[in-house]
Amino acid sequence: MNIVFLTLGYPDNINTHNLYTDLMSSFVKLGHQVSVFMQDEVGNKTVSLSDLGVNVYPVFTGKVTKTSFIKKGINLLLLQRRYYNAVLDQCKDKIDLLLYSTPPITFCGVIRKIKQHYHCITYLLLKDIFPQNAVDLKIFSKRSPFYWYFRRQEKKLYINSDLIGCMSPANVKYLKENNPYIEPSKIHISPNCIIPNENFVSTKSEGNGVKLIYGGNLGKPQGIDFIIECCRVIEKTDGVLLTIVGSGTEYSKLELAINTLKLTKTKLISFMPKEEYLKLMAENDMGMIFLDKSFSIPNFPSRVLDYLNNGLPIFACTDTNSDIKEEICEAGAGFWCESNSVDNFQVILQSIVDNKNCLQPMRQKAKELLLTKYNALKEVELICERVEGLIKNELS
Repeated sequence: MNIVFLTLGYPDNINTHNLYTDLMSSFVKLGHQVSVFMQDEVGNKTVSLSDLGVNVYPVFTGKVTKTSFIKKGINLLLLQRRYYNAVLDQCKDKIDLLLYSTPPITFCGVIRKIKQHYHCITYLLLKDIFPQNAVDLKIFSKRSPFYWYFRRQEKKLYINSDLIGCMSPANVKYLKENNPYIEPSKIHISPNCIIPNENFVSTKSEGNGVKLIYGGNLGKPQGIDFIIECCRVIEKTDGVLLTIVGSGTEYSKLELAINTLKLTKTKLISFMPKEEYLKLMAENDMGMIFLDKSFSIPNFPSRVLDYLNNGLPIFACTDTNSDIKEEICEAGAGFWCESNSVDNFQVILQSIVDNKNCLQPMRQKAKELLLTKYNALKEVELICERVEGLIKNELS
């Protein structure tokens, strides 16, 4: 198939791997042609052909990250024409499959136009349920005109998608219950997935206590107030250390709390090169996941895969709507507590300290979980089967 993927973010460095690079390279491994159209906020990127055989085309978009909410909104509205023109310029032949993800949800217009022009299958990889997540975090209310505008865009995107892949069973359930106008046969599970690193070797020294790591965004979705309370628990728990590597809108708040409370057992790092971060993960016992307690939508952070890929059991502190707890705990690959219960966090943490030997078998379970459920090559095979099945149904 000739596949086009529209995305805001895609690595400049061909040696960088994430959800989307691994997915695209897996399509190439199966013999498909792949073209990626990515945002270029300042207009200085060039066309590249990676060693994985993926054509990458930058599309000038203006600032949509690390800018004000208003500027981001305006530039997101202007994305569609720019992306559509870029696709027309580069794709002279037939497109069989058009892939795209959320965010953003404002791609509905360009999706519809490309679908009409090329008569291709449209496939949404649903990674973010917006605008409801903004309502959960009190960025705006359901009475806001922002909510109603973006909700209309969201509905149009779902309607113009032939297939909708959700990250987890809870996402499928949520989408069906809150969008009854969507044809149920469109919706299925298409989890976050990566190419497994089967050569990972832990460098953690035994007998050095329990070392926890969190790597990722530090914003409102992570529930910084609860993270601070967890850091306070760690401070008074013998044999536990936490390293936090990340940045975001709430970084300064967390940094201030750590300094003010003199939390010596929590180390905060704003940035670390990927190679160094991978080495650091190999020295730790568990990976931490934090999600704000107020979410009504079932999130499934992609950093879960980084931990699993490096053989780290997971300690997830989330809202009750996320089904990370089922995925991790049922596989025997970690622990979970609700992200409003400091007492439960303390109890679970102390149980880990008292029975550290439980972590070793969890390492193997973590790798097994990744290989069986979050393997990019297997997921691409399933995506192709769904697309081919849909094409056959349309032809019959």
